[in-house]
Order: sequence, then C-alpha cells, then structure tokens
Amino acid sequence: MTKTSQPKMALEHLYAMCQSLKSTNRVALHIRMMHILYECVQTLDYFRFLHATLEAQPVMDIDCDVDFTEWAQKEWIDVDSFSLIWEDYHGYGFKPSDSDAKRIIDYVFPIDSRADRRRDTSDDLEMRKERSQLADTMRTNIDVLLVHSHITTTSIKEGIRKAIGELCTTLRKIADMIDAEQWPNEAYERLADRELPSNIDDAAKLNSDVQRYRRQMRHEPSPRRENYLNHLRQAVCRLLESDIIDTDYVGENTERQQQLWETFGMEALSPQGNRDVYMHRLYILVDMLGFDGKSWNPAMKASRGKFLFSCRRRIIENREAIKNFYLFTSVVGRDLEAFDRKNAPQSPQGEVATLEAGEADRFLALEEEVKLGKHGHVFLALADKIIPPNPPAVIWKLVYCLLKENRHFGYKQNFKTFMNDIVVRALGRTANYNSANKAASRTNYINKDQLTQRAFEDFPCLQELLDSIDSYYAEKKQQMMS
Repeated sequence: MTKTSQPKMALEHLYAMCQSLKSTNRVALHIRMMHILYECVQTLDYFRFLHATLEAQPVMDIDCDVDFTEWAQKEWIDVDSFSLIWEDYHGYGFKPSDSDAKRIIDYVFPIDSRADRRRDTSDDLEMRKERSQLADTMRTNIDVLLVHSHITTTSIKEGIRKAIGELCTTLRKIADMIDAEQWPNEAYERLADRELPSNIDDAAKLNSDVQRYRRQMRHEPSPRRENYLNHLRQAVCRLLESDIIDTDYVGENTERQQQLWETFGMEALSPQGNRDVYMHRLYILVDMLGFDGKSWNPAMKASRGKFLFSCRRRIIENREAIKNFYLFTSVVGRDLEAFDRKNAPQSPQGEVATLEAGEADRFLALEEEVKLGKHGHVFLALADKIIPPNPPAVIWKLVYCLLKENRHFGYKQNFKTFMNDIVVRALGRTANYNSANKAASRTNYINKDQLTQRAFEDFPCLQELLDSIDSYYAEKKQQMMS
C-alpha cells in the first residue's frame, strides 16, 4: 500500500476540519474557529517552507500524489455557514452555562483542594497552592480569550479567510515552479547525486544483479570483452522493457535511434514489445542521459537530474529499478574499462617516467631521515617528477597508501609522519595533514587501506608512479642478470 505523502496529508486534514463548523453553542464555535485558524496558519507556514525548499532545488516526490493547482482552486470553507446544536435542534429545555469553557481546566488540570494537615508535608501544601493559583490563572485567560473585544467570531472569520487565501497563493506558486522546471544545473546535479548511487564500491554489495553478475564472471574460464558487453546489453534491455523512460521526455530522431539500435546490438536480444518505442528510449538513455554503453558521462549529470525530475511520476514507484540499473552498468562498465586497460597493447614510450643518471642523487641524504630504506631516494625522485604541482589534497593520502602497499620500500610510518617528513620536508610541497585526511574521508578511493580502482581512474599519475617504480626495479634486475 502506497504511503500518503506529508503534503497531501496536511491538505486533507485541514480541508476536513474546514468542512464542518457544527458546534454545540456559540462559545464552542468560537473555540473551534480559533482552532481552525491555528491549523490554517501552521499549514501555511509548512507550504511556505516547501516553496522555499523548491526554490533552491527540485524534490522528486513533491507532487507524487498531490495536484497543487487543484488544491489552490478548492472552496475550502464557508465561514458563514455553521450549525449550533443547542440552538438549531430541540434540546428538551437544556441551556448551556457561560462558565462551561472555564470548567475544562477542572478536567485537564485536576486539583485536589482538600488538605490533610496530618499527612501532607509543607512542600505538598505549597505545591497544591501553586497548582490552584495556576488553574485560576488559566481560567481567567480562557475567559479573556473568549470575551476580548477584539477577538470576536467575525474577526476570526476574517483571519481564516486571509490565511486560506495566502495558502492558495502559495500552492499556486509551488505548482507554477514545478511546471516551469527552471532550476540551475547545479541543483539538477545535486538531485542526480541524491537519487543515483554515488559510492559504487559500497552499493555494489547490496545489489542482487551485481552479485549475480560477479558469480557468473567468476565461473567464466577466461572473461572476454564480449561477456562484459552482453551483461551491459541485457541490463539495457531490461530497462527499456520496464517503462521507466518516458518517451514524451524528448522528441524523436529516427535516424539516430536506428544508428544506436544497431551500435548496441539490440536486435540480437529481441526485446519484447514495441520496437520503435524501445529505440526511442535507447536514444534518450544515450544522447540525453550520457550512457555510452559502458560508462556514464560525468559532464551530463545535470541532464540526468532533469530527466529524473521530468519523469518523476514514472520513476517514483521504480526508484530501486533505476538505481540498480545505474549501479549495475557502472560496475560492469568499470570492469570493462579495466579489462581494456589490461589487454591494451603496451606503448614503448610514455607509460613510465624514467630517471636520468644522477637525477635522484639529491634525495640520497634524505633517504634515512624519512625512513624509506634502500632506494628510497628513487621513490622521492619519481614522486617529485610525476605528482603535479599543487594537486588536490586527497592525492597525498593516496600516495601514502600506495607507498605502504609497495613491497620495495617497507614504509611503516603513520600518515602524519609521511606528510611532515616526505611531502613537506623531502619533496618541499605545500600540504596540510588535516586537509588531506578530511578530503580522503569524503571519497571512496580507499577501501581497507588499499586503493580502489576509482582512485587510479581519477588520478592517472598514481598508476604512472606505480608503473615507474616497477620499471625501475625490473631494469635493475635485468642489469644484475646481465
């Protein structure tokens, strides 16, 4: 059963209250109308808050079950139409007392005025006295509220009309803002970040499609590129059949759709359904959302946010489906990219940095001081050569992990010592331990003190440093053997 949204619940509650002004007498009507006015003001404040929130960023489920335009046009209340039970119906001679309103204090705040001097302590007597005085004050306040010359039933009616009018104006503003969809790209990017998994390494553990894919790949005797592509094509096919992508989102481009259909090899999968509709959905997925068949274009994150909001009513019930698709294709796409890198032909030049004769000698004196062990000056020279000037703070945490993992140096110092001794003193870089540590904690570059694939993808210099170290030692070994 779908849960009612908070905006709908608030509007339905207020509307139900406004539809009945039946009360026992005029004093009760006065109190009831004060209550309705209070609810009107609170509801108005709530929707003003929603409007301010929408001004900053789109909200996916803001109108999942509410038509704000319809609610803004409703006849909320007729404050001149009311019914009084003791006056409009036969009451067998009953006449309410003017003091009834004050008597409610006796029920919500009962006071036992009888004192037992033999059993009550002085504190008990004092407390009873204070409670009695407080009850008298509350009765007086109720009396003032009900008979104050400026707080009449007429003035409350006008207050209700004003509050309802302002509420309808706010609801129309919310409806207009939703229809316009004129948020800046940064707001749409934040929406995409909220709705789509950002930490692929952690989220992959929770996704059944990814787990099933991992098991299948483990049983492949030798994973081939076509295996990865088949998994991606099947995921695309499942999404096209799910009706999540609304073809009204963007116009058609028949020639481009046919080209993408053939490029993706979708004909071989024979998706069940309307082929033209699926071709249109594939076109949206690729050209509008930035999916190239194995990865998502980071520059089109705002486009993905616009799509999510524009198709929100289709997506709102299928949030998990689109998240799982985004997650699955991201995981498989990264595996495919790693496969391509591993099997790419090696270029004879440009993959590693080399050191000229004597180039690393200037770091010899620091080798022992920074506790890098034998050939530590080589690491310092390569790091100084490969790590760009003024890099992001997080890179030093990544270099530290790479150094600790590397078997050639046996570095065992903590990160703070690494920053002070190696980065600042030996390499002469301007860097801050706290900034680097904090930046690393906000990313998914490190998992159990080891660098993730994402770290090498976002910072190619790390792979170059690692390859350059391996190349140096391979060359030394070759020289010793010859």
